[in-house]
Amino acid sequence: MKKQSLSIFENQFSVLTRAFTLVELLVVIAIIGVLIALLLPAVQAAREAARRMQCTNHLKQLVIAAHNYHDTMKKLPPGWIYWVGTPESGDSRPWWGWGTFILPYMENTALFDALNPRERMLQTICRGNSLTGTTDTLTTDDRRLLQTIIPTFRCPSDSGNALNDDTCHFGNTTKTVYLTKENNPIAKANYAACMGESNLDSAATWTGSNDNNGVFYANSSMPMSAIEDGTSNVVFMGEVCTEIGDVKFFATTWVGVGNPGCTGDGSQGVGNPDNDMGIYRTVRRMKFDILINTNRPVNYNKAYSSLHPGGANFGIGDGSVHFLAETINTDVYDLLGRRSSGKSKSFK
Repeated sequence: MKKQSLSIFENQFSVLTRAFTLVELLVVIAIIGVLIALLLPAVQAAREAARRMQCTNHLKQLVIAAHNYHDTMKKLPPGWIYWVGTPESGDSRPWWGWGTFILPYMENTALFDALNPRERMLQTICRGNSLTGTTDTLTTDDRRLLQTIIPTFRCPSDSGNALNDDTCHFGNTTKTVYLTKENNPIAKANYAACMGESNLDSAATWTGSNDNNGVFYANSSMPMSAIEDGTSNVVFMGEVCTEIGDVKFFATTWVGVGNPGCTGDGSQGVGNPDNDMGIYRTVRRMKFDILINTNRPVNYNKAYSSLHPGGANFGIGDGSVHFLAETINTDVYDLLGRRSSGKSKSFK
């Protein structure tokens, strides 16, 4: 009886004291590592798919807002407003852009009314430099308005800051009006309207003396009837990201342009004040390849760009959104920016 009790005790003790061997532990760790390696890309892909879908929805909302503007005004909003003969002499000034004018049609009427772009010029709000002898004279209220972050204008895949404080000033330091990035950065946007396909760099193009062959340009007032290729075949808006790798593309702003007389937007680096506040703050052209990496830096400041793998989202005039691959044929891509090409078009 005593021996039987001892045997039972020894068996229980043996069970309780048994542990994993080192080999078993390593096998378990290896299996867990393999599962993580398999699952992580799938999780990341699922998250990116969700971000891309949200980006698609944003572009759709912006195109619909432009349509609602057209229903009221019988014309599409201007790419940007270019005023001639303003109180401050010279033409290189900040101007309201298309994003400001569609605010009432995307549930931001209060912001639009507070900005009052119908009666106030953006340049008179952004006073500074030699005009007043100070670097920045934005009022507290105007600073708050111009720094309003509007989620619909932001791509969730963009890793940049919500304000354009990673770029230089907004305006022209050689004239009288600008806002420095340190004190008064402007709210950022990731969607730029399309001014066309053509590579027109003359000053007349920016000042509205000529129009581009797209839909949104200086002082444009495009009725839908003027889009002869059909709204289902013309790009209205596309993506622009903040940066890819160590190359900054300088995302747009919903407010407008920094300096319509300047045709650059950072092409000579962040430190060059004359090349990072141009019209490309609010519009782009289809002439230059979609950028999703740093391998094609030529004219990157003028191109549409994206952090989505393989291409970028574009809002089409009929309210649809197409994902255009970076490998799209250049001639096919260029045509999508033209409103009256008279040619057959494709999104592939």
